[in-house]
Amino acid sequence: MKDDELLLDKLFVNSSRQKGGVEPQVSNNESIFSWTYAEFVLPVDYTGGIIVGDGFIDEFYQHMGFQYLHCYEEVLEFKFTGGELEDVIDKSDEAEAAREVLKEEKRPQKEITRYIKDTFSLSYRQKGG
Repeated sequence: MKDDELLLDKLFVNSSRQKGGVEPQVSNNESIFSWTYAEFVLPVDYTGGIIVGDGFIDEFYQHMGFQYLHCYEEVLEFKFTGGELEDVIDKSDEAEAAREVLKEEKRPQKEITRYIKDTFSLSYRQKGG
């Protein structure tokens, strides 16, 4: 993000085809992607939210799927319209409240099954957005 605009400046892919006049480079990282498009700036026309967490809390680590917002000490939600930043919402207090509830809660078996399914979901709503 630069000047409140959402930008893509690097892209990792598994294709060596040229895109928009840019040649990919062989990736020098240990990821599953073989090629990198680097050193370009592409505005992203995105409308929606992105949740970013910092300060991961090991106590809430789950060895499956994707982590929930309560797993982080600091949680911010960035809201975009057409790639322009419209709002930043601090969700850290919500994350802390969720942690307190979870510490006290015992889940019945059918809730655990749903929880596992939700953990692998990429749904924005299920992750706390």
